[in-house]
Amino acid sequence: PTFIANYTLALYRDYLVTKDSTLLQAFQKQVQWFLEHRVCRKYHGFEFWVWEFDFDHPLFKAKAPWVSALSQGRVLCVFLAAYDLLKDPEYIRAAEYIFRSFVVPTSAGGVATFEEDAAWYEEVADEEAPSSKILNGHVAALQGLWTFWKWTGRIDAKRYLDLGIAAVRKDISLYDAGFLSYYSQYPTDPREYAPVRD
Repeated sequence: PTFIANYTLALYRDYLVTKDSTLLQAFQKQVQWFLEHRVCRKYHGFEFWVWEFDFDHPLFKAKAPWVSALSQGRVLCVFLAAYDLLKDPEYIRAAEYIFRSFVVPTSAGGVATFEEDAAWYEEVADEEAPSSKILNGHVAALQGLWTFWKWTGRIDAKRYLDLGIAAVRKDISLYDAGFLSYYSQYPTDPREYAPVRD
């Protein structure tokens, strides 16, 4: 889901620049894929949508199917882009169902680990897995929440965005590995460094 969302957002960007109708058609095809592959879950009587990963993630002890706040944030942006281009209210409703996954704790199938006055949005979220607090995935999820808040102006969206920012402020020193940074807060032995890209 993450890679498909990134591709879809690249199509959106390129269509805005070129107005090439083939890009718009490809964009719409990806949006349809997301609609067809959503998984509906429920928490305290309200429905939310996720996109599942169908493989285990042994490093973080996640068993398939697990979900990702990083992906949820990217797909949230996809549906806001779809509404921007096509003005179909179905896409704003879809964004609402995705936003709700940030309100639901991982223990209930959502993507949030709530702590006192803070929330971590888990890149690898599974009901049985420990909280890993992967920094880059959390920050990418915050970008999706920020976009949703900017589009809607909703107070609840701002609240969950602020909880996520508070988590970074509270824990950022835990990622300091000297010249490098740690990737997550779990596993603790050994700690994993954030990967270096060429």
